[in-house]
Amino acid sequence: MPNYSIAEALVDYLVTQSLGTKGTSLFGDHLPATPDEATALYERPGASPGETFGAGTLPNEVHYRIQAMTRSASYQGGMDTAKNIWRKLAALSDYALVTASATIYRIQAIDVPVYVDQDQNDRFMWSANYEVHLDKLI
Repeated sequence: MPNYSIAEALVDYLVTQSLGTKGTSLFGDHLPATPDEATALYERPGASPGETFGAGTLPNEVHYRIQAMTRSASYQGGMDTAKNIWRKLAALSDYALVTASATIYRIQAIDVPVYVDQDQNDRFMWSANYEVHLDKLI
């Protein structure tokens, strides 16, 4: 796993938006078995990079996909958390990732939060997916 992934960067952003605590209720790239109330952001394959087609140039835009998985002991609690995260991520644009020295041009919601199922401990699971457009590979 990279030292600082786009998932970790977005977890840090959600912490600044008072949507949880990193390592307690918000996680990057994994969802631990506890606590009951938690959200993990996972990196997924995205669209192809934006090409400039100049000799020896790197893509001028890269695309990551992020999946947000929210778990809760209650259906309503999971839905509320997933929707609050969706509202923050879907509205994010022109955001500097200082630690990664990159800029998020925008985040595009691929879908809205949907109920997935209950896990082996009868906790409710919600999912939403996003396309993240950045100025460079991190």
